[in-house]
Amino acid sequence: MDKQTKISVRMNGKETTIQDNKTTKQDPWPNAYQQQAAALDNKYDPDDLIEFEKNHSSDDQADDWYKNINVRKKQKKIPPVVKVFAVSAVSAILVGVTIGFIMLGMFVGIDNGGEAVNGVASVPADGDTSTAAPDTENSPVTGDATETVTYSAQPLSAIFVQGGAYSSVESAEAAQQGFLSSGYPAVVWEKDGWHRVIMHVSNSQATVDQQISSFQSEGLETIDKAWTTEQTDVQLPSSEAEWLESFPELWTTAITGEITIESWDEWVSSYPEDSSTTVQALQAEAKGLIEAINSDQSTQSSLLKMWKLYADIGKE
Repeated sequence: MDKQTKISVRMNGKETTIQDNKTTKQDPWPNAYQQQAAALDNKYDPDDLIEFEKNHSSDDQADDWYKNINVRKKQKKIPPVVKVFAVSAVSAILVGVTIGFIMLGMFVGIDNGGEAVNGVASVPADGDTSTAAPDTENSPVTGDATETVTYSAQPLSAIFVQGGAYSSVESAEAAQQGFLSSGYPAVVWEKDGWHRVIMHVSNSQATVDQQISSFQSEGLETIDKAWTTEQTDVQLPSSEAEWLESFPELWTTAITGEITIESWDEWVSSYPEDSSTTVQALQAEAKGLIEAINSDQSTQSSLLKMWKLYADIGKE
């Protein structure tokens, strides 16, 4: 192996010895590393590193990753029990609404003008029950006694003896007391603004003429007058309406003088309890009629009063 040649060089006034490495074999890897480092050193610019750090900050990426982790942690799942209750509640609401509409269609008449829906009669909102109640004139009265029905009070015709007509009720009542004191039946009945004193009733003109002659013989001025009461439709409990159906025929027969006491007894005994005031008064006069028949007294007072009471049904 050749010895390395020493080279003497003077630097800054001092002699320095440098070995000549040309003949020395060098390891190629250190040289390659040095060359690579030199190449990198020549291209390195500190500003490039700063710009790279600005554009690719590892801290920003770390923050984004950490935020994503926190978001995923905050998103909690709904417990299965809550889901079950929510589904049950929604199902119950839907079923209830469906059943409600079905029931509404069954029992409420919509746009039917008060007609029956599915066999159930609808009652108008103003409280008039005439559309839902049967007319007792054309059909029999049946059902619960507390049920309200429309009853048609039939017109009753008769000829009566009139003892006077007065514009004031006070004058009419004074004349009535005069007839009663003389032993004659008398009833005050107001019609067309006049208060009439009625003393006798019959369906026979001959009977009325005979009665007028009797009054004139005692100095009482009377006249005869035919009168027909008006038909009225009233709301009554079905029990009262059924009881009143027999009255027109009984009364019309009675004013002819042909009174069947058994028929009146049967009618009075079927009287419904807790009836209206007018119906109670009518039943009381019917009892008075039966007593008058049994004691051979005049029935005119009871017949006159029952005629007026029947015409006044529903007016109290």
